[in-house]
Amino acid sequence: MGREILFSKDGVHLYATDVEEGGGTVLTLALNRHGEKNVINPAHTSAIVSALDVADAHPRLRDTNDKAMIVTGLSLDDGASSSDPRPPPPKFFCNGLDLDWMMKNGDSVPSMIESFCSGVLA
Repeated sequence: MGREILFSKDGVHLYATDVEEGGGTVLTLALNRHGEKNVINPAHTSAIVSALDVADAHPRLRDTNDKAMIVTGLSLDDGASSSDPRPPPPKFFCNGLDLDWMMKNGDSVPSMIESFCSGVLA
């Protein structure tokens, strides 16, 4: 099974893994902005939407229904065992909306939430 990195920007990574048995592709959307606790703000929303746009337009994915997506707060390169020298994986997937950003940008909050809902949840 081969893994291809389709998108990587600002701590948002999209990987495609071919499934040998039965064919198809498994997509993994990894949110790895743990210094910022994966909070949802305009920068994070933009990166997620861009990754999803890459998946929609990618030639090997565009014309097939044989695909699935996993969304995780772990990077595929995060350490998984106690003998692994890499840091342990984070304790959470996402800490929700970026309250600091919201407090500083109150007038922009509705449009940011709309952007997230229409671009990510659609």
